[in-house]
Amino acid sequence: MRPPAVDFKKICIIKNLTDPAPGKADAALSLKQKLKRAKWLAMRSPKYHRQATQLLEGILKSSADASTQAQAKIQLARLLLRGQGVSRDEIRAVRILGEALPHSPVVAGMALGNYHFKRNQFHQAESYYRHAAAAGSSRAYIMLSRLYHEGDIPVPSSSAASEMLALAQNMLLREVANGHCGALRSMGMLFLAPDNGIRNEETAMLWLKAAAKAEDIPAMLQLATMYNNRAEKDEAQALWKRAAEAGNAEAMYQLGKTTGAQKWLQSAAALGHAPARSLLISRLLESDPAKATPWLQQAKEEGSATAEQLYQLAKLTSKETEALSLFRMAARAGSPEALVKLGDAYKYGKGVPLQPIKSYQYYRLAASEGSRDAMLALYENYSCGIARQADPELADRWLHYAMAEGAGWAMKQQISRLMGSPNEKDKKSAFLLLQRWVRQEALQQRKGNAQRMDSRDAMILLAVAYAQGVGVTRDLQQSQYWQKKAVAAGNGKAQGLVALAKAKLDPKELGLHTQEAVELLHQATALGSDEALKMLGRMYEKGVAGVKPDWAKAENYYRRAHAAAPLGALLLKLNHTQEGLQSLQQAAAGGEVEAMLALARYQAAKRKPEAIAWLKKAEKFPNCSADTKEDLERLSMQLLPQKTPEELKVSAAMGDTTAMRQLGKYYLFHDQPKQAMKWYEKAANAGDVQAMRELGNAYFIGAGIKISPEAAKKWWQLAAVKGDRQAAALLNIRTQN
Repeated sequence: MRPPAVDFKKICIIKNLTDPAPGKADAALSLKQKLKRAKWLAMRSPKYHRQATQLLEGILKSSADASTQAQAKIQLARLLLRGQGVSRDEIRAVRILGEALPHSPVVAGMALGNYHFKRNQFHQAESYYRHAAAAGSSRAYIMLSRLYHEGDIPVPSSSAASEMLALAQNMLLREVANGHCGALRSMGMLFLAPDNGIRNEETAMLWLKAAAKAEDIPAMLQLATMYNNRAEKDEAQALWKRAAEAGNAEAMYQLGKTTGAQKWLQSAAALGHAPARSLLISRLLESDPAKATPWLQQAKEEGSATAEQLYQLAKLTSKETEALSLFRMAARAGSPEALVKLGDAYKYGKGVPLQPIKSYQYYRLAASEGSRDAMLALYENYSCGIARQADPELADRWLHYAMAEGAGWAMKQQISRLMGSPNEKDKKSAFLLLQRWVRQEALQQRKGNAQRMDSRDAMILLAVAYAQGVGVTRDLQQSQYWQKKAVAAGNGKAQGLVALAKAKLDPKELGLHTQEAVELLHQATALGSDEALKMLGRMYEKGVAGVKPDWAKAENYYRRAHAAAPLGALLLKLNHTQEGLQSLQQAAAGGEVEAMLALARYQAAKRKPEAIAWLKKAEKFPNCSADTKEDLERLSMQLLPQKTPEELKVSAAMGDTTAMRQLGKYYLFHDQPKQAMKWYEKAANAGDVQAMRELGNAYFIGAGIKISPEAAKKWWQLAAVKGDRQAAALLNIRTQN
């Protein structure tokens, strides 16, 4: 069945919904105008829905006309069913549609029929569709045909479905003859319906083309979708462009999605098209995050923001209290990333009081949702004894959970452990794990998926394995190949340069290649890396890794990196006291433990109470760094009254590894080496990195015990794998000798 060969554009009745009285206040409108404005507002973006609801509620209270009341009830019911501008209320919506049914049997009948059809309440749906059909609704006949054809309810007769379909067709043809272009589209959709016995896509397209020629926008959209599905992109985009230029938000969205043109997405988003706004936000977050902020704010104000959008808005919000409020909203909406941010806030006291237990609870919630960052936090908690007693077994369990989730940091930790093992079998296992890691990443990239793990870390570890011959035959050419790959991997070349520089400054990784590392760091600074600037500053301040100390250079690098804590400490050394203290206090206010300890050291000789106050503040902040822990312990011994051995034993019995280690020191100082080694070993076996290193030292020099280079190496290796730089340096020196 083909559409009649006439110019429908000339005979079609096209109704465009517009504001009936632009510029006039709602209160100045007649009831009829208020109803038209309410319908117009309901079709616009979500920010107008509340105004539409208020207008409709006002009409229901003030109008005595049954027809006006029925139209207002139908429009209000639609808003109630969708929760637009008003709380979702299906019970009230169904009730007022029932009240409108006698006065508007077609529209109210179809609305009630569709409501019950979507809920598989087919008998109720049939009743309302019959009501609408009796009032002359062709769409009702189509729905009845569908009910009977699909066997959703017992059919009155074997031919009921085809009879309803024939009635629908006849009614639609009469509507077409009377100039109703919507009927052209309905005829097209009739031939697209599945399993109705007359499905014919080519015939459907003929009717839809006729409707599209008559400027029927829904027909254009359907036709464009069909062309797009057939990979006929030009035809699809031409139709979308026509509809978009006529002001249709869905067409703008489709154009923006398929062509990448941001202007169409912005236009659709401005009209309240939620998918267009979501896509626009995701693209802006990649290219220019600051421009995404107003769109994220708009979604939040309308109540349509997703958990991810609330999380992104929180990240872009500069005010701490506002950001935390948004993170809480995002967490309630189901964002595990927001839970991690809240955990961080309570862990480091950012905008809230320091509450390690509460921080731990947020991390546990996020980890249960599969968050790898939360698993890392829990691994650190149990490794370092933050908010929970140190427990190497539980730390290891979270490490393996994170590996199962594909966390790069967990893979790196496990592989580093195996590579540092004296067991050759472990080293081979490390190499096999590395190869699998890189293959998985390559597969994910070929599939177009986001990276699950940091392939750059894997490549650097592969370079290390080939350079040292760990688990594989030594091959410097392969090592160089993976070093180059690591720099090129991912989006951030600067990050790759910094990562490779770190490996070239670590004797147990790529060996000590200071000049190469410095050159890599300079390349990274040219790309805007603050981390590279900070590393260069430390190298020139301390004179480490063969770099000659140069405090003027160090100061310059720290200033460029905006590294307030190391800059402040250096300025104090240079006797720029006022500026140095200001810089340290600024960093300490931001929760930097390094700055607190620097202030405590500076005040120790001059204002001991102030030094103690900074020390106690620093002790509250969680820190896994062995160097920082040693600084804390050293200052604590200098500034605070020390515990007696009996008091230390009470703390040690509660799992305090620092107390165990201090008992080791006490007994070593008092010439009781057996007791000293007992407490050192307890602390080391409980995961205390400093105890591992000191135990290695004791075995190496024979401090009250028999000299054992093998035992020394074992404990140094364990400490080095856990990130202890001093142990790694000792291990490297002894290996070279």
